[in-house]
Amino acid sequence: MMVAATARLFVFQSGAQEASGAPRNLDLKNSPPGIDHIGLLVDVDKSYRERKSERLGVCQRPADQTFGARTVAVRDPDGNDLYLLKWLAK
Repeated sequence: MMVAATARLFVFQSGAQEASGAPRNLDLKNSPPGIDHIGLLVDVDKSYRERKSERLGVCQRPADQTFGARTVAVRDPDGNDLYLLKWLAK
C-alpha cells in the first residue's frame, strides 16, 4: 500500500507469471499481469443492498478480509471489476 495524504493505493501481485488471454478472476490471485481492478472506499453493506436491489453486477457477498477491510466485488456495465471496501474498526 502507498499513502499520500488521505489517498491509499494498493498494489497486488498476481499469481500468474505471464500474460495470456486468461480472464480476470475476482480472487485476486490468478489473474494475468496488468491492471486488475479499482477499489473504492464506501459503506460496503449499504452499497451491496443498493446494487443488489438494482440488479447490477454484484459478484460476491460482503466479507471481512484478513487485511482489515470489509469488501464486496461488483462488475460495472462495461465488465470492469470494482472492489468496494470499508476499513474494519480496530
